[in-house]
Amino acid sequence: HAGALMYDLEPQSSLSISSLIPIQTLQSSDKKSAIYAVKYNVKRPNILACGDGAGAVTIWELAEKFVIASDDEKEALQSLAKSFGEN
Repeated sequence: HAGALMYDLEPQSSLSISSLIPIQTLQSSDKKSAIYAVKYNVKRPNILACGDGAGAVTIWELAEKFVIASDDEKEALQSLAKSFGEN
């Protein structure tokens, strides 16, 4: 199946790229096409639009936990970004 995967970056004891497990999958319109475009609404950050290879645009309303990052999550993301080139 095709879609966009969402991850929780809440700090864990052994946070690494290989240990991250998706917590949500946003499906493409036909569940086969790849998602090629993703855009957040700058005025309403809980609204996410995804455009897929079938030409469809799907609008998602995300829960607040997927939109607002805690300071710990921001630090975890920075750590992940630094380690990405090491793997």
